[in-house]
Amino acid sequence: MRTIGILGGMGSYATCAIFQRLLDAFPAEKEWDRPRILIDNNCAMPSRVRAILYGEHEERLVREMSKSVEHLAAAGADRTLLGCMTAHYFRPRLPHQDKVMDVLAETRRELAGHYSPGTGISCLCTEGSVQTGIWEKALLGYTVRYPDAEGMAQLRKFIEAVKQNRVTGETRRAFSQFVKAQPGQCVLLGCTELPLLVENDGLERELVDPIAYAIQYLRKDCGT
Repeated sequence: MRTIGILGGMGSYATCAIFQRLLDAFPAEKEWDRPRILIDNNCAMPSRVRAILYGEHEERLVREMSKSVEHLAAAGADRTLLGCMTAHYFRPRLPHQDKVMDVLAETRRELAGHYSPGTGISCLCTEGSVQTGIWEKALLGYTVRYPDAEGMAQLRKFIEAVKQNRVTGETRRAFSQFVKAQPGQCVLLGCTELPLLVENDGLERELVDPIAYAIQYLRKDCGT
């Protein structure tokens, strides 16, 4: 059985949720029937969004991400999952390219089996992801739409609520209404904080969750 690494801390509550979802994805009667999971919750890294928008501490960010990838690889990680979609912009500059998952590419592969080219996709993500166009490049051939300036400001508040562990029932209800108002056939949760806002009864929209696709891949790749 292979070992899974998570480069987390971007933010920490999203990392916890990913860990929980990985445990759920590998049901077992005995703990040793699950794959080993290593987590580097490197929350001391500079902001990915600010590095993209303003060039703030960009080189330091890449160095810190690289150190975490190196640490996880040295500890035995066969596959490392980046716990932040925006961080994928820096993925080509990281070591161990064969071990660091490209969740955006995995999302594209999965979407190809469910949606035809040209399908409208509302992409909910950070300003950094919008600025770099990482989702548009990954989903080439689809019609990727982002919220307007007002919508992006509202989305930022949702993301920060998760990062600060200030999510309430009201927050989830507001997010539900926000998602329902998005155009397109489906809504892509392009930030790892956003799945934590989805209520159990769903949002009455077709949701695309990249982390779900990543975990699906890891089940096949790192299972027994």
